[in-house]
Amino acid sequence: MKKEQATKTLVLLILMLLLFLTSCAKDMLVGDYYKHENTEQLTKDMTEQEVISILGTEPSDRTVMGNGNYFLQWQYFHNSLSKSAHRHVAILFSSDNKMIKIAGITKSGKEF
Repeated sequence: MKKEQATKTLVLLILMLLLFLTSCAKDMLVGDYYKHENTEQLTKDMTEQEVISILGTEPSDRTVMGNGNYFLQWQYFHNSLSKSAHRHVAILFSSDNKMIKIAGITKSGKEF
């Protein structure tokens, strides 16, 4: 009886180890990758479509404020055993679809 229980425990431990190693080896990607270096090309009064064209992907979030102005945000996370990175940019637009300013920008980790 003890040998059977020990075998079950060993099999369970092996399965848990395999699950852990599989999850560690897989990259975790969240959001759409955008070209962070392209944020330097953004200027006041650009339209939403011009900004999207420069960054190369649609925003991940849109927040409308009470006065009609709105924020667009792009976020990207990449995590793996060998490297991780986070990119985020938030841009404020006027109600007439013109860029007012870059409200926030972060970049951490290595390029890939």
